[in-house]
Amino acid sequence: MGLKTALLHIGTPKTGTTSIQQCLSQAQVNGSLAPVCYPLQKGEHNQRRIVVLYSKHDELSRSIRADYRADDGRFQRMRTRYRDFLFAQLRSPKDAILSAEGLSTFMPMEATRLRDDLESLGFRDFHVVLYIRDPADYYLSIIQQRLRGPAEPPFVSDPALFQYEFRRIAETWEHAFPGSLIVRRYPSANQHDVVDDFASVLKENMGISLPRFPMRMNTTLSAEAMQILQDYRGMFWPDNDGFLTPDSAALAEFLQQSGTDLHQTKPVLQEHVATQIRANHMADAERIFSRYGVDLVLAQLSPTPGGSRSQSYSVDEILESVDPEIVRQLLLRFARTELGRTPAKRPLPLRIAARAYRAIPPSQRPARLAGWLKSFGSGER
Repeated sequence: MGLKTALLHIGTPKTGTTSIQQCLSQAQVNGSLAPVCYPLQKGEHNQRRIVVLYSKHDELSRSIRADYRADDGRFQRMRTRYRDFLFAQLRSPKDAILSAEGLSTFMPMEATRLRDDLESLGFRDFHVVLYIRDPADYYLSIIQQRLRGPAEPPFVSDPALFQYEFRRIAETWEHAFPGSLIVRRYPSANQHDVVDDFASVLKENMGISLPRFPMRMNTTLSAEAMQILQDYRGMFWPDNDGFLTPDSAALAEFLQQSGTDLHQTKPVLQEHVATQIRANHMADAERIFSRYGVDLVLAQLSPTPGGSRSQSYSVDEILESVDPEIVRQLLLRFARTELGRTPAKRPLPLRIAARAYRAIPPSQRPARLAGWLKSFGSGER
């Protein structure tokens, strides 16, 4: 077996990762990646679950911990099955691409264990791709994600304490894969730009040309939508352990789709908030620039950092503008949408349905339900 090359795309989050992974998964399906392997199980478009092979249960994402308890036998079986699948795919004599933004949470020991496993499978040449972005833009994107997805209050982090750990991530992977880390600046809010940039990295390091794919960009919430979600979830679900309830999810979906016929305010951080966040990350940005030549353009600022506070922040305290009239219109539109729905027919309780079935003459009963009725039990009279 010849020496193999592995390219690891590790995030960070909120840098077009999903769009890159959609592009890779489509290319894998249509053969554009051949002979490079991008191992996927059915229904997946990335290797998100690779983190369960190296991280402790309490360090995993909320969604995985919600599906699998630490003492749940299903969790151990899932880990075993996924490891067997992934390693079987990587063991074949192919170069490979792995993409999982959860890899950016790894500490040096975990990253080193991953390298050891890859080397045991024949990989010797590595490229680790890390995208980073302006810390203030990243902060705003993270706040939006918390408001519309599973997250615990307070949804708006204290800007003075917010940390975008791009330097720690870079140093972790540089330690585990010395000389193999490729740091790239997230080009813009346009998802196509970052996909094009990643395609150039792939071409240069793996010799693969990716065709362009039409992609749906992640929807950005308006300033008013952010305010509504924070108020709603804070009022009705303040102690929900961070899980997204069906009503909150329905509200988030409505607000994400509401920008088509109602002009809303683009969320922009207040200048002093953005400046404070950037100032707090200036030393890390300078280190990244000196080591990798990636300039986040923070050194041109005149920082005026302030102190932290104990009270929670609200959306209107960090954004330049939230229009109360648009908030009112959105709430009324949502109410009308929900109140105008045709009530769903409630299913018959199981016992009543069984009795109704037995009232049908045997010759007229649907044959395919006979087995179900028998398994339900003849004791229900």
